Amino acid sequence: MMRALRNSFKTIFFPVMWLVIITFIGTIFYWGMGSPTDTVNPGVIATVGETRILRGEYAEAYRRQEEALRRLYGDKADARFFEAIQLRQQVLEDLINRVLILQEAERVGVGASEEELIAEIKATPVFATEGKFSRERYLELLRLNGLNPEAFEGRIREDLLRRKMLGLIRGTAKVSEAEARAAFRTAKEQVVVEYVAFPVDGEGREAAERFLIAVRAGTPWEKATREAKGVAKKTDPFTLGRPVVAEADAEPFGLAAFRLKAGQVSPVVGAVTATYVLRLLKRNAAEMAAFEKERATWHRALLAQKEQQIFLAWLRDLRARSGVQIHDRTT
Repeated sequence: MMRALRNSFKTIFFPVMWLVIITFIGTIFYWGMGSPTDTVNPGVIATVGETRILRGEYAEAYRRQEEALRRLYGDKADARFFEAIQLRQQVLEDLINRVLILQEAERVGVGASEEELIAEIKATPVFATEGKFSRERYLELLRLNGLNPEAFEGRIREDLLRRKMLGLIRGTAKVSEAEARAAFRTAKEQVVVEYVAFPVDGEGREAAERFLIAVRAGTPWEKATREAKGVAKKTDPFTLGRPVVAEADAEPFGLAAFRLKAGQVSPVVGAVTATYVLRLLKRNAAEMAAFEKERATWHRALLAQKEQQIFLAWLRDLRARSGVQIHDRTT
């Protein structure tokens, strides 16, 4: 049947760029996978077991990702931007991960049938004429982009296998009602804290320690603040993760605040721009009645988070036992 897709028909001119196909088929063209080899040569960037990732495949994957980011971010996507997001490392890691997933699919016997492959190609909108799959357009598009049908179909089969494996792994994630409620409660709970900020240097740390000792010994908060020459402030109600101090300090500050009980004073909290001591004034519990309206949203969000955690853990395990070797880290 696949042979039938490639029967010759009258060719038509359809000047569509490679980008159009990428847009509709997703990551099929982005990825490349080398062939098994027993030796490493200068053209090999990495090996995954006996499978090699070639320099040319990496260069093509990098080029496409670079183009995609430029379309998305415009002039902001310059060399400095690519370096900041470690694009070179990302592309190589993604290529390695794809090989790992495909190798595992073969090991466990997950396959893609001829019928599934045909259905995938026929369902691709860019290959349709007036809403129906056109073999003529299919072949012409491949020809215009310099693609061999057999190689193209092999890539689609690989993509099907990868998606099946991801579905199997992520499908093991489950979210209970109790977990969704707990996540909602944690996200919606608010606290109000009073805090004193000190410089981030050694002297500031020492001043914060003296202040804390004084407060715990019974010195009133305001008096201890004056004596320590600190800066005292009070927050509005805030949720965990919302920055109420310098954004660089938000995580340690918030975690310290939400660990406290009403009236309790925190240990000295070291952060990026300041050193803090906090006192919890009030804790506002989440309104659980609102959860009933948002239950489905919270279930979906928590499920997506769990799926990603399970997938990453599975991928780390695959990598640990697959003998990944990177031969060129300068790419």
